[in-house]
Amino acid sequence: MKTDTGKSFQPTTIGNVSLLLLIIAIALFYGLTLREGHNWGGDFSQYIYHAKNIAEGRRYEDIRVIHNPLNYVAPKIYPPVAPLVLAPVYYYFGLDLTAMKLEQLVFFSLSLLVMGQLFGRNLPAVGVLAVIALFALNPYVWIQKDNIHSEDLFILFSFLSLLLMELYNSKNRYASWRGFGVLLGLVMYLAYASREIGVVLPLTVVTYELAIKRRLTVTALISVAVFLLFAWLQKNILVPQSLYPEIEARLSVMAAGIDMKELTHSSIFRFDLWYVGKQILRYSESLVEFWSASYRPGVFAAIFFSLLALAGYGRRLWLKVSVAEIYVAGYIAVILLFSGFQGTRYLLPVIPLYLYYALVGMQFLGGYIGKRIAVVLLVVVIGGTGSLYLHEYNDQNFRTIQNGISRPDAVAMFDYIREATLPNDLIVFRKPRVMLLLTDRESVVYPARYNPPLFLEFLEVVAADYVVAGDFDSDQAVLRPVIDQYPDRFLPVFSRGEFTVYRYLPPKSAP
Repeated sequence: MKTDTGKSFQPTTIGNVSLLLLIIAIALFYGLTLREGHNWGGDFSQYIYHAKNIAEGRRYEDIRVIHNPLNYVAPKIYPPVAPLVLAPVYYYFGLDLTAMKLEQLVFFSLSLLVMGQLFGRNLPAVGVLAVIALFALNPYVWIQKDNIHSEDLFILFSFLSLLLMELYNSKNRYASWRGFGVLLGLVMYLAYASREIGVVLPLTVVTYELAIKRRLTVTALISVAVFLLFAWLQKNILVPQSLYPEIEARLSVMAAGIDMKELTHSSIFRFDLWYVGKQILRYSESLVEFWSASYRPGVFAAIFFSLLALAGYGRRLWLKVSVAEIYVAGYIAVILLFSGFQGTRYLLPVIPLYLYYALVGMQFLGGYIGKRIAVVLLVVVIGGTGSLYLHEYNDQNFRTIQNGISRPDAVAMFDYIREATLPNDLIVFRKPRVMLLLTDRESVVYPARYNPPLFLEFLEVVAADYVVAGDFDSDQAVLRPVIDQYPDRFLPVFSRGEFTVYRYLPPKSAP
């Protein structure tokens, strides 16, 4: 692979040592600023509960949350890599979120190392260090260290896949190993088994081979075959099975009766220009938020770096198309067509490439303005961005996650549920997977729309025992108005702060 000057960068001892020291410094910063608790996002609960099932020898898919088509929360099962990685931690330490976050930090650090090796093929050492620092020290990325998720694993395995592809396409001596195709296929599968969007990786292999090489090589075919084999095994082994088929069937009938179609993985794409345009605007706003919570500085940074990134991406296409350019295009196409929106979270896996292209664009610009001026510009950009980051960090709480599961009133509510309810009681709560993980009680989310008669019918169908109200927006819009309208059905048995636990009284038991 050639740079703008026509020369290939070779890794140097000084460059590798500098990269390693930077990554160690970042890991120490992350480790020393780990915060207690977790936010309310339910994904972490399901990953951990899958891990708990693995550690305790139960079926992977036995998640005791009723799947409610009146309010879709998540798939019944998640890809297996994150739970498999968490399972040993749960086995030895139990529900220790700090231990899980530290393990996650190891994979994040490894992903930074892989990025450095990949980017170092087309950027000098100072450019690589700049990309890693701009990415890892960003306050939004820093916040993610306190979330148990699959993103770090996906980023590690997706970038490792890209690096392996680059080594193979550049005819690196390591890529001449006969088992290289098997290795690449396995790593691509690990990315897919972390997040399903990893399917873009084998498509990248095939696209690059056909578009650039005009043929499919044996190694590429083997890698895709291995990927497909493991993906097929996953699909046929991890089959979603309901623990509550009769209840969920009745809820589906209710949903069909009021035209609430359940979202499924078979209907997650929307192929219309209006929707794609809407997604572009929404992800543009997410990119602004990545840079700063303050709108104006965020807009300025987003525009500045995006223009550089477009120039860098175009420059790489002009010089020689690599798998990275194909992968970025494929990944962005998928999230734009996806009939869901997760903001910056979905952009995160390609943010490092976005920054990489911005540095390539700056390098390209340096060819016109001179090396010295380019270095000064880089220093100014890093300094300005650093100041922006410091301003964002000033607004952060470095000790605890203020609005999360560890806040005192939430802890008290979970304690009450564990101590005062029976093991087979069903709890209705906005975050059913969190309730299951922290109390070991079956749970279900209430309907998404305000419809009092439907709500009461729902409670009868699921045979609810308790209803928990908190300070979630949907609680105020849907749950509390129903409770206020039918006070004889909801007996308050616990209250602290924003949380109230009600014993549900069916009509025959109501006074």
